Amino acid sequence: MKSRLLSSLGVAAAMTLAASSIVHAQAAPGYHVIHRINAGGEGGWDYVTVDPEGNRLFLSRGTHAMVIDLVYGENFAQGMREGHKLRCVIPGGSSTPVLTPDQLDFNLDFDSILKVGSMLGSAGTIVIDDSACMVWVARKLAYFYKHESCGKCSPCREGTGWLLRLLDKIEEGQGTPRDLEILSTVCDSIMGKTVCAFGDAAATPPLSTLTRFRDEYEYHVREKGCWRRVAKTFEEAKSTAGAAQPAAAT
Repeated sequence: MKSRLLSSLGVAAAMTLAASSIVHAQAAPGYHVIHRINAGGEGGWDYVTVDPEGNRLFLSRGTHAMVIDLVYGENFAQGMREGHKLRCVIPGGSSTPVLTPDQLDFNLDFDSILKVGSMLGSAGTIVIDDSACMVWVARKLAYFYKHESCGKCSPCREGTGWLLRLLDKIEEGQGTPRDLEILSTVCDSIMGKTVCAFGDAAATPPLSTLTRFRDEYEYHVREKGCWRRVAKTFEEAKSTAGAAQPAAAT
């Protein structure tokens, strides 16, 4: 029975974590195949559903990076750097929507993350503190996706270039309010319109950050540049910009 299940599901990839002697392989959607190697050299295949039971390799990337084998819902990582606040979390790799601190009261399993509007994806968790500019984050990811696009599908081939050029323009202080609308339109023109899911992945960082942090994009347009020129956090930059505005005439 186990051999037939393995054959029908098909193992697509495998990763060995030597420290815990566990081999994980991605099988069909909704399952993980876990091969536990016993001390005596004997092992067996098990199927574990993604209900918050079972294990998953999580990559945590922030100030510290780690790959850790966890039971779904288990706590890990080391918190925020001293003197900094949490800005957002990208829970499942760069192709998954960002989540803000007020959305983070959930377990790291597939169903729980879907309910708050993101995905677990590859479990490449990215934690971002308040020293990071979200336009800069989107711009860096747009560069990656433009570089990696195979170019087969026109929406992805052309769209990733549009996204990068728009984000370059906004981050460098040359953006206009119209550019924010064009950015959203380009994302919509890519998502769901390519042969593979790469197009959706490429459009997610700009669209997600624009949706969650639109005030930061608008700051770049209004102040003609990134807030990191004048402050250590966006909240500090907003208060500084507000204090610099002349009082309205009465």
